[in-house]
Amino acid sequence: MNTLDVIAARRSYREYLPDPVPEEMLRRILQAALSATDCPDCHIYVVREPRQKESLGGQGWIGTAPSVLVFCATWDHVREATMACALAMLAATALSFGSAWVGGFRADRVRRAIQAPENMEPVAMLTIGYRAGPEKGPGRRRPLRELVHYA
Repeated sequence: MNTLDVIAARRSYREYLPDPVPEEMLRRILQAALSATDCPDCHIYVVREPRQKESLGGQGWIGTAPSVLVFCATWDHVREATMACALAMLAATALSFGSAWVGGFRADRVRRAIQAPENMEPVAMLTIGYRAGPEKGPGRRRPLRELVHYA
């Protein structure tokens, strides 16, 4: 798949098979994320243990994903961490994994769960795993004319 095909194919999946993401595939996803930044104030925490995934809080389906990536940064580098999350999400799609961006969570709870330093702000989480059930269709996308405005 070329880049535009990967972007078009990307969907959020919240149901996963229990099989772990192979280490080599996870490494490729993380490598793609790191292409967004080499900032020393951005960090990615990989959460795999069921108890630790539960302690992240948020929506219950998060714990069903075999891997959860937590993207953290100092406040002046939030942009780089969110770009890293977006690239990881696209890499997961390119490698035929399901993923879902998680933005609704309590940062203090997540920080404690992953034992991140106080200056590291959790800014996004990404669940990753083999998709459960049939592949979802493309769904409705807003037409460009509703979304794009020329000034």
